[in-house]
Amino acid sequence: GTGSSEQPASQAANPRLSVAIEKYLLEKITLDHWKERTATQAKATLFDFLQIVGNRPIGEITRETITEFTSIYGQLPPNRNKRKEFRGKSISEILKMSGYEPISRTTLKNNLVRVSTFFEWAKINNVINQDPTENITKILPKTARQKAKIDARDPFTADDLRALFHSEEFKKPKKPYQYWVPVIALYTGARIEEICSL
Repeated sequence: GTGSSEQPASQAANPRLSVAIEKYLLEKITLDHWKERTATQAKATLFDFLQIVGNRPIGEITRETITEFTSIYGQLPPNRNKRKEFRGKSISEILKMSGYEPISRTTLKNNLVRVSTFFEWAKINNVINQDPTENITKILPKTARQKAKIDARDPFTADDLRALFHSEEFKKPKKPYQYWVPVIALYTGARIEEICSL
């Protein structure tokens, strides 16, 4: 006879995200002997992923889901579990707050790679047929900073520019580039790297 613990074939083939994550972490920690730091980081990222996208069957997660997750995750503050103003708050509560600097693009990328590694495992183990995170870093926004948040680099004010271009250092440069780089930056808005390579 069939015991009550058995799942219908369709459900077994398409487990809930939480079940798949648990299985993945258990396998990686016990068989692949992950270091404690690796396990802690992967667990934190995947539990955030679960909280943001919801505990749906894993087969329902599409590329669009991953893009939405990236957009939301990129708005979160760094080290939020270590900072008292964010500790104990849900992701949706934190997103309603303002006046903090979101995570860097590098942090966002690292977390996306952890999510991607989980989905690669799911595909290899026939838990899913298609990996929604393939080439995941291509969907990264140009910057993880959101317009609503404080930008790390505030634009110069008119007074700032006057102080800079009327300074003795600017008027009497030791090298030609010390004069021309700020002038080109002012008129073109190009990046410093681009101006220096000219």
